[in-house]
Amino acid sequence: GLMQQLFPREGETTPSLRFPEFRDAGEWEVKRLGDICQMTAGEFVAASKIKEATADNLYPCYGGNGLRGFTETFTHEGIYPLIGRQGALCGNITLATGKFHATEHAVVVAPRKNTVTNWLYYQLVRLNLNQFATGQAQPGLSVANLNGVPVAIPQEEDEQQKIADCLSSLDEVIDL
Repeated sequence: GLMQQLFPREGETTPSLRFPEFRDAGEWEVKRLGDICQMTAGEFVAASKIKEATADNLYPCYGGNGLRGFTETFTHEGIYPLIGRQGALCGNITLATGKFHATEHAVVVAPRKNTVTNWLYYQLVRLNLNQFATGQAQPGLSVANLNGVPVAIPQEEDEQQKIADCLSSLDEVIDL
């Protein structure tokens, strides 16, 4: 519920709830998802190379539905939102951190300049990307379609960071 208030409703450019220091910051700018981040598919890894349990020399391996297991290779290092791109659960969002392997069934999302990574993660969760899936038997999301999804973004990175910090704190409390 809080997340819905901290982001503008569809077709609007101002959230219903803003932190006091940003109440006079003006409307959020509407852009396309491809303007605020770069999205690329992960890399293939054979199922036989994915282990069920972790060990010192293994890295998390993410597929279209989140964590698949652990592998000896990694494709990325840092903090990245991942979008599941195939199957009934396509459009689900995972936040991957550290060194990890993203398979071809996951879209790795890298924020562009002036976009806060954790804010982008919550924006992607809020967008319910499954609605943009195509295909009947095996629904899927294409990067081309995702690039065109409209999103509203605060003009100040500080506001993005404040929203991300607030929602991250709540996630931590829920996890506890």
